[in-house]
Amino acid sequence: PIPAMRDQTIDELDKNGRDLPIVGQIQFRSDHKTGTGFHIRVSDMTGAIDVKFFEAAANAFRAHPALVKGATVRISGFKLFEVKGRALDFAPAGRRHELRCNPAKHGKVELLGAPGAKAEALQLADALRKPDGTIVAIAR
Repeated sequence: PIPAMRDQTIDELDKNGRDLPIVGQIQFRSDHKTGTGFHIRVSDMTGAIDVKFFEAAANAFRAHPALVKGATVRISGFKLFEVKGRALDFAPAGRRHELRCNPAKHGKVELLGAPGAKAEALQLADALRKPDGTIVAIAR
């Protein structure tokens, strides 16, 4: 059997550059005023990263139902680029990289939780029985 790919944190992605999926919540979306591109900022418990869509990728993903503020998403297949120059002024604090989707066929976005959706509060044993990728809150 083929082992399942595990998700990594945004901080792990930024430090190690491994091509593994990240899971996070979309903090905002910005549709560019010139050209056809747009970008989103995704955050998890370790930080935030910008994810950029240009040209054909922007057209392919523009109406994707997961790419809205507040959605929890899994992102995979995007290329990691070093943030340089003036772009550092706009990047999340301390972030060295951004993700870019181009061409569209390589990127994948999965909706894990709709905006405003609350994670179900569970006991730890019940949470561990949920399928991989399920977002839960642990009851105290």
